[in-house]
Amino acid sequence: IMSDPRLVAWHDVVQSMDPARLQEVLAEDASFHSPVVFKAQEGRDLAVWYLTAAMHVFAEGGFHYVRELVGPTDAVLEFKVEVDGVVVARRSWCVHR
Repeated sequence: IMSDPRLVAWHDVVQSMDPARLQEVLAEDASFHSPVVFKAQEGRDLAVWYLTAAMHVFAEGGFHYVRELVGPTDAVLEFKVEVDGVVVARRSWCVHR
């Protein structure tokens, strides 16, 4: 399933929990959507900022992917993590270009 090199690169970044590598896997016009922020954060710099914060929060919570749905132009990655005793399960959507 993970034959797409962009997804392989993404998983490498997440597994390493190295936010410095986010710049190399996100498009310049990336858009970050969060139910906490309520408004899309436009641009790679803001996406990197939010994802870096998430990596720090999720680092100790057993973050892992539960399921992936991969199509020819997009993917949905479902994950789980526990933060302060609360299990968080979310779906992330990304578009391949």
